[in-house]
Amino acid sequence: MSSIASELVKWAGDRRGWQRRVLSRLAQGETLGAADHRAIAEQLAAGDDPQATFTLAAAAGRETSGAVGLVEIAQTVNVNALAAGETLTFAPTGLTVVYGDNGSGKSGYARLIKQISQARVTEQVLPDIFMDSTDSSPRAEIVISLRGQEDIRRQWTDVPPAASRIGFFDESCGEAFLTKESEVTYRPAELNLFDGLSRACDGVRAEIDRLLGENEDRAATLPNVSPDGQAARFLHKLSRSTTDDEVAYACRVAADVDAEIERLEREAHALQASGPVHERERLEGLASALDVLANHLASLDKRLGRDAITALAEKKVKAEQLRAAATIAAQESSGDQPVTGVGSETWRALWEAARSFSETDAYPGDTFPRLGADSKCVLCHQDLSDEAQARLRRFEAAVQDRTERQAQAAESDATAAKTQVQSVTIEPNEVAVAFARVQRSDQTLTLQFREQITAFQNVVHAIEDGNLTDALDGVPSDSQTNVLRAEADRVRASAAQLDETAYERQLRGIETRIKENQDSRLMADARAAILGEVARLAERDRLEAAKRQTRTNAITAEATRLTREYVTPEVQRCFAKEADNLLLERVILEDKGGQKGQLTNKPALDGAKRSYPMDNVLSEGEQTALGLAGFFTDTTLDRSYSAIVLDDPVSSLDHHRRARVAARLADFARNRQVIIFTHDHTFVVDLRLAADEFGVGVAERSVERGRDETPGICRAEHPWSTKDTQRRLGDLRHDLAQIKKNKGDPAFTSEQYRKEVSHWAGNLSETWERGIRERVLGTVFDLSAMELRPKNFRVLAKIGEGDDEQFQASYHRISRWVARHDKSPELNYTPPDVADLEKELEFVREWFARIRKYEQG
Repeated sequence: MSSIASELVKWAGDRRGWQRRVLSRLAQGETLGAADHRAIAEQLAAGDDPQATFTLAAAAGRETSGAVGLVEIAQTVNVNALAAGETLTFAPTGLTVVYGDNGSGKSGYARLIKQISQARVTEQVLPDIFMDSTDSSPRAEIVISLRGQEDIRRQWTDVPPAASRIGFFDESCGEAFLTKESEVTYRPAELNLFDGLSRACDGVRAEIDRLLGENEDRAATLPNVSPDGQAARFLHKLSRSTTDDEVAYACRVAADVDAEIERLEREAHALQASGPVHERERLEGLASALDVLANHLASLDKRLGRDAITALAEKKVKAEQLRAAATIAAQESSGDQPVTGVGSETWRALWEAARSFSETDAYPGDTFPRLGADSKCVLCHQDLSDEAQARLRRFEAAVQDRTERQAQAAESDATAAKTQVQSVTIEPNEVAVAFARVQRSDQTLTLQFREQITAFQNVVHAIEDGNLTDALDGVPSDSQTNVLRAEADRVRASAAQLDETAYERQLRGIETRIKENQDSRLMADARAAILGEVARLAERDRLEAAKRQTRTNAITAEATRLTREYVTPEVQRCFAKEADNLLLERVILEDKGGQKGQLTNKPALDGAKRSYPMDNVLSEGEQTALGLAGFFTDTTLDRSYSAIVLDDPVSSLDHHRRARVAARLADFARNRQVIIFTHDHTFVVDLRLAADEFGVGVAERSVERGRDETPGICRAEHPWSTKDTQRRLGDLRHDLAQIKKNKGDPAFTSEQYRKEVSHWAGNLSETWERGIRERVLGTVFDLSAMELRPKNFRVLAKIGEGDDEQFQASYHRISRWVARHDKSPELNYTPPDVADLEKELEFVREWFARIRKYEQG
């Protein structure tokens, strides 16, 4: 494992579980999309983030992407002034050299590629300004190849993002590298994991922001309570940690809250209407009324309370006990009587009735019972026998006995006590008046007072029914007497202290109590909403905590550190090598810092004592070379080995650098697709020579104007003017085969044959001239470089008189076949036969092959 990889694994060990899982997925080549970001955000919102382990084994040696190549550009419509419907193809490997003269349209195709590729400078693809069309949008199909996949055909505005791996260079890209800070494009696979994690954090944060927005939309409408009250303070401090018990306590409300609010509002209204003096009088009157109610309750408690009922019960029991004793005594004194029941309550009532009748009506003035010979029984009006008289004496004696007198006294006492209880007025008029006055100020107190009055009324009813046990149980256990007296004292004290300040304070106090009661009612009604808000706040806090986890500062810092430690030196070494190859001296890449883990650099002159723009210091050729050095650095460090495209890359370069550029491009073409657009004949030759040296193929393509001067016509070969001697000989062989085939056609006229022979002979003549320049003169003196090659002078020394005679004879024969001058009728000229043409072509080929051997020594 590389150092950068081991440091990544160590750093990941301190990250959150979800970030380690993201890194693992990225290391396995996965691409995270919006759905993945949404799932992570929802998991974090739920507070769920299990631990995870990250290892780089799955990503060991893995490249971040496959090679991307260009297959063709087709179906162009309204692109610059290019001919519509043309197709420009590219070889999948080696060099594809697209030749086109100035104005031929080749740069129009290059601009399409520039738009989709990784170019330092973008350039708008313009429509045909001379085209009369309602649809002014340029259209073209671009086919790209992805390693291991089928070719993808898309409109150039809709190519896959992978197309951006294609490198592109032209003059403006070179200038941008020279004058602007540019990002370091080299990103080892491990650093790309930082980029992927940073993008995932951005995506998750966007999803969390969406969830936060939804959370905010669910915010409850809390009760509009008094801003200075306890409820407002509670709502202000409402948070995710607020407990259900705290909400229940804050939302408590008295059962009689509406009545209490109504009472307080009446009190406030009365207070506002009265003023301090009248309020004092009102309070004093209220205190007096409270005293009346307290005193009345105290009186009721004394006369109907537990002690009074207990005493009444004791008197009743005593009377009953004494009566039982008297009854027994009467029965014992009466002896054996003809009837039972002597001494009973009924008997005593009958006896006392008889006494009253005798003393009042029958024998006024005589003692009862009147006994004598002429006496009669007052009950049956019969004469009294001696036995009857004796019995009456005994009855009277029993009645006058001490036990009987005690029983009567106890019964009288019990009856008097009961009568006294029954005579109690439960709610006299003065109490009713006081009750009404207190009720206007305090319904709670009057309600409690009414409950006790009702209880005492029930006590009286139980006594009247003779049920002293129920009466005792009905006595109020908690008398409100002291409560009423305490309230009376408080009210009386308030009245005594009442002045303007106290009056205002009292009024504000009542208003505060009204608001508190109103707030308690609102809070009770909103309890469910408050609980829901607590849950929402808890969710919001989880989302905010999750959002803090998506910060990319630490990711950026670590990626920047590793980039500066491991990538920047590699890029600088590679650039130094490329610059040296292009003969640039004292040029270095400076680290210009950056952000999000992406460093930027800019070329500078090593050891410069003054700072001037590079384009003011370097020559035009050096500037072009510097731009190419930057591009070659990016290409060298591109591990995807995707295609590179260059549009006229050697403008203003001298012959030394041209050859080096051609060689570098041929070297790149050994493992990637290389496409060059050029109008330079000499550079085409350099590319062919370099391709031969590095063993790569060269695919010929050309772009030219059509017969109607429309640019953009594509051909799968180079024009004749760019071809070297060897390729021209090959073309001549092909063309001659076609002439031979045509001649066998009966429809092929002699005039047509003459014209084709003339054209073919002219090309063969030009091939002699190109060959002499390349194979003879060019071996000794490089015309493009204006450079003498002394070591090749032996080639001239080896060319003998026989070689010259053969050349002169062949060139003369060919010249007579070319329609350069009017043929004399006397000569009766006829074009040579195909066999003669084949013989001449073979003669030329052999001549140049012999010269080639001279060069090889």
